Amino acid sequence: MMTRSTFVCQQLLKPIWLCAAASLITPALAGQEPDPVRLSLTDLSADLQIGIGGSSVDDDALLLLQGGHHDPRKRGFTFQGFELGMQGAIDPYLNLQAALYYTIDAATNESDFEMVEAFLTSSQLPAGLHEKGIHFEVGQMLTEFGRHNPTHLHERSWLDQPVINTRLFGSDGMRGMGLRFGMSEPTPWLSGLHIGIQDASGENMASFNSSEAGETIGGIASVDNEVKGLEDFVYLLRLEKEVESHTRETHWTLGASGLCGPNATGDGGRTIVLGADITMEWTPEENENGWPFLTWQTEIMRRRFTLGEGEGDGTGGAFQVGEGGLSPDDTLMDWGLYSQVLWGYKENLAVGLRYEFASGGSGPLDRDTDPFRDDRQRISPVWIWTPTDHSRFRLQYNYDLAEHLEDSQAHSIWVGMEVHFGAHTAQAR
Repeated sequence: MMTRSTFVCQQLLKPIWLCAAASLITPALAGQEPDPVRLSLTDLSADLQIGIGGSSVDDDALLLLQGGHHDPRKRGFTFQGFELGMQGAIDPYLNLQAALYYTIDAATNESDFEMVEAFLTSSQLPAGLHEKGIHFEVGQMLTEFGRHNPTHLHERSWLDQPVINTRLFGSDGMRGMGLRFGMSEPTPWLSGLHIGIQDASGENMASFNSSEAGETIGGIASVDNEVKGLEDFVYLLRLEKEVESHTRETHWTLGASGLCGPNATGDGGRTIVLGADITMEWTPEENENGWPFLTWQTEIMRRRFTLGEGEGDGTGGAFQVGEGGLSPDDTLMDWGLYSQVLWGYKENLAVGLRYEFASGGSGPLDRDTDPFRDDRQRISPVWIWTPTDHSRFRLQYNYDLAEHLEDSQAHSIWVGMEVHFGAHTAQAR
């Protein structure tokens, strides 16, 4: 009898089996010419992360306090995730990149298997466009907003995602089907430019046309919006500027991001998200395999959520219209930031500190009891030990201040264990 774990492993390893089988197939059949188009895997990796810890609040409160789907979210053990990543050349013009996650939901203890990313990228474009630094991606993609949202689990130094990212982009981050163009050094004063368009619907579009659980931001009941025109998609613009010191020891990256699209409050409901970020990386000329190092990263973002034409009188529509309720064109404003610094003080050892703030800002709704719109602060020191290129251990403490908590504060401590094999290594920073 096949067990559940056996079935999950088979599903996770199936892409590897298929690709391995494809690489073994040769044109040995009589009369056949070699096929010039063949998938060639150049990058195959897997990452396993497990967390253990506890908190001064119970598990029900932790599920809201730790909003990220892959955060440690309950007392005891949390299976944060198993990520299978792959990429390779399909032909001289296209590459394939994909990332699959398997995790156990902390709230239900049920297995979740999801395709996080699966998209095609250009390796060559006609008319010499690729030589000019122009490329494109098409498929299921993480949205290129800011610094944290486009990252995967093994690229993150802290065990949980920032509070403001959870509020604006949902528990799994913002991602969806779409198309994105990028350009390197489009102007003398810019290092990178990204322009994208994505489907606005789905559970991973929390600030936009997501009707998950029948409601949207602020507990407002949602309505289903169909795609009727170009205004029903989410549009992305991201700009980057890189600056390097004359000694080449310090590298700065400045970024600005913007999103605009429909939300699930009815016709005319629109959401605008703006963000700015700054990153500094310092590594001295004389170092031991990249140690010592110092990195500093800060992001600030703001969401403007404007209500559309709700249906009904509050019993079955998007919101109650009129006295005592919400009206079309009411606006909910949310904003927040995080700032983190990580110091690799000795080879394989690093220590860091992150500060976060998130607020519902303004709007017609009472937000003191809303865990996704109340005022929140968090301070998180972390200690990281990376004994090899393929393993990492982290110790993290969270001190939370949140208005929705009964005692307004919480203390949590987490230990994270990670093993990584394949083309990439466990990140140290």
